[in-house]
Amino acid sequence: MAQNKIQCPNCNKLIYAQSEQCPYCRTRFNVNPAAFTKDRSLGKKLNNFLSRFNRSENRSGAKNNKNKKLLSLKEVDSKYKLGSQNYLGVKEVKLNDIIGSMDRYNDFNKYFLPVKGFTTKKLDPIINKMKKGEELPPVKLYAVSGKYFVIDGHHRISASLLLNREYIDAEVTNVKILINLEEKKQPEVSSEEMKFFIIDIERKEFEKKTYLYNNILSYPIIVTHISSYGKLYDDIATHHKLNCEINQNTNIIVSALEWYKHKFLPVINIIMDYGLMNKINQRTASDLYVWFLFHQYFLSMETGHKIGFKQTIADFVKVNGKKKYYDQIPTRFDNYINYILNER
Repeated sequence: MAQNKIQCPNCNKLIYAQSEQCPYCRTRFNVNPAAFTKDRSLGKKLNNFLSRFNRSENRSGAKNNKNKKLLSLKEVDSKYKLGSQNYLGVKEVKLNDIIGSMDRYNDFNKYFLPVKGFTTKKLDPIINKMKKGEELPPVKLYAVSGKYFVIDGHHRISASLLLNREYIDAEVTNVKILINLEEKKQPEVSSEEMKFFIIDIERKEFEKKTYLYNNILSYPIIVTHISSYGKLYDDIATHHKLNCEINQNTNIIVSALEWYKHKFLPVINIIMDYGLMNKINQRTASDLYVWFLFHQYFLSMETGHKIGFKQTIADFVKVNGKKKYYDQIPTRFDNYINYILNER
């Protein structure tokens, strides 16, 4: 299930051709629905839609980048408790992966420059030693879900960045995150960066439990809301429960793959075919799938009886889909719906 990679026009890093958002610079793109419906072969989708990406969000965000502070490890701990620690020793760490601090997150911005006025008093001696090749003690970092938070060495990191270095020697201690996708958490966060960091933690836990890794999927599961991966996992667990009624030996990973192929993907195709992404801004098709799950619940509460997933999608498409397309080819929608499972 290999995929082609293409270069993000904003940060120039390689991303999957099916991506709706660059995972590095968070650039969002305008998806061309026809790219998904007319050509479903892997590795040939969306090679040209990047030329239409939405630069406005990046322009507006760039003005405030210099004022954005480091992420707080304490805030991460307040959302999802930090667990056991494991000392990894001294290793080279990519500077771009250092995103926060344990206790000085208010003193530096995201580029590790002092927030309250820039001064070279502490940096000049460090920079001079670095230029002369003198050995400096490694900085100390906590590793949390593949990213790093500074314990000690903020100014050494500042100096390294000012010298355009890519890596720095660091003593690294790995810290586990105690996360349970089944908990219905909707924590408030202090910034967009913190929101996406927490979402990334949830994504990794989701992938670990389901083996639905985005780098092997024909359509990556990308969400923009905290706890959405938990909602998707609940949907898979429900599908797994139904499978176990037929075969008690069914594995959750097998159920997850079934769910992806026979429920998630057909719904994504419907979303793209009917231009439903035009109805929402700065969201993904996976977000809309999660919305369908919530909408199904509220429709059931409103009517007093269980509303099936088919009816939930049909209700939304009928109201928000392209009317001409829907009126001219109603049977095509019915054919897609028939692929959706879980309607027992």
